[in-house]
Amino acid sequence: MTKNLNIPYLKVNLTVPVLDICDEATHLLENNMYEPHRSDDGHGWNVFTLFGEGEYITIGGNWGDPAKYHWTKLAEKYCPKTVEWLKSLPYTEIYRARFMFLEPQGHIKIHHDKEPNETLGHTVVDDAMNIAIKHPQGCYMRQVYKDHYNEVPFDDGTVFFFNNRYFHYVYNNSTQTRIHMIIHAKWLPLHTEYTKINLIEKNYLDHEEFAYSNNAWNNKEALNEKISAYTPDLSYHC
Repeated sequence: MTKNLNIPYLKVNLTVPVLDICDEATHLLENNMYEPHRSDDGHGWNVFTLFGEGEYITIGGNWGDPAKYHWTKLAEKYCPKTVEWLKSLPYTEIYRARFMFLEPQGHIKIHHDKEPNETLGHTVVDDAMNIAIKHPQGCYMRQVYKDHYNEVPFDDGTVFFFNNRYFHYVYNNSTQTRIHMIIHAKWLPLHTEYTKINLIEKNYLDHEEFAYSNNAWNNKEALNEKISAYTPDLSYHC
């Protein structure tokens, strides 16, 4: 499949042992085994690292550094079924795997993770796989363009390669914690499919006020300067 910068996301047809993984993730939550993540860019956003530099090291690092990256001890102790499943996935190299928890009424502010001209990762969209383990009703992830947005159609057990070049934000408008897993790896071929997007009309400056940051690189003014570069013709995907 030809790599394409414009594809908003790809659905991955992958069987996920949702109940087992959710049970283990819930145990972590109930025992406060997580670390706040990027607190300037969200509220109620917490992480537990399964594979990486450490259970509570949530960002940073280099690809495949064997001196730094490993299955974390607490993951092996408290999440054995999750780790076993992760080890069975079709990749040649795993970089990082994390549980991403978003508390009730928590949010992740508008941001993007790669510039439009950066090299694509190891899939048609990118190298990050986003798996919904528990995605409560009322919770959404929006990809934001100049005059439209779309919502990624997550549900419990759904898996997407998500194009994080586009500005996006998340809101958990529910009474339950949203539990996702994000895996960065060099993937072998997987069965994926295009999912048509539903573009909803709204200017990029008119979303909920909590979605905008106050820092120098991620605020309304910065968004105003950049958004056109992140708004390709998406009519083919509708």
